[in-house]
Amino acid sequence: MVRRIIRALRLYLGLHVLRVFMVRLDDAPALRQEQSGLRYAALTEPELLGWCRDDELELDEPKVLAALRRGDICIGALQGDRLVGYVWFAFGDTPHVEGSWVRVERSARYLYKAFIRPGYRRRGFAPRMYAGASALCPRRGRVLGVLAVEADNSAGLRTPRRAGWLAIGYAGFVRCLGRVLAFRSYGSLRYGFAFFAPDENGRLARAARENSRWPMKKTIGRAL
Repeated sequence: MVRRIIRALRLYLGLHVLRVFMVRLDDAPALRQEQSGLRYAALTEPELLGWCRDDELELDEPKVLAALRRGDICIGALQGDRLVGYVWFAFGDTPHVEGSWVRVERSARYLYKAFIRPGYRRRGFAPRMYAGASALCPRRGRVLGVLAVEADNSAGLRTPRRAGWLAIGYAGFVRCLGRVLAFRSYGSLRYGFAFFAPDENGRLARAARENSRWPMKKTIGRAL
């Protein structure tokens, strides 16, 4: 019932409510490659642009290039040479939906856009992909992992828990009169998770320039 109400609020009023999860990277469960049957690798820009031609993967070339410019990393889960799924990681401000952006504290990296091919779903891949991708992704000095899932997404809420993440609170936003009005619970505040929208003074542009200072390595790309 609660999830139906949350979904109706989003569909009819534009109110987004998300559950926020956290994991301490030193405490994250390890995953050996042979346990999963999948191989994990950081995807390069050419690899990602090639996979954009596969409509099933829901990769959009302009969004991929923008993510790479921000310094985001995509970790792919491969079975042989076939890309089964991917997880994206961000180290700075990250676009969400409807003009909203996500910000996390500087000690955290943000996991977003995790995807598995439809034919591989409901086979237990998702928690193992979270663990495998998280273990491979460079930390860049971060000690925490943070992610958020729509509060009415039952399957999406189960995956982080199975991968060893802890629910820490809620966060959300609603668009009203052209503005993004954000809110969050104490747990999300404590770990620095927040939604925001760019202001008229160009705060977002400055943040994007700061994020673009991460060195872009040819061996790194993207993946959620």
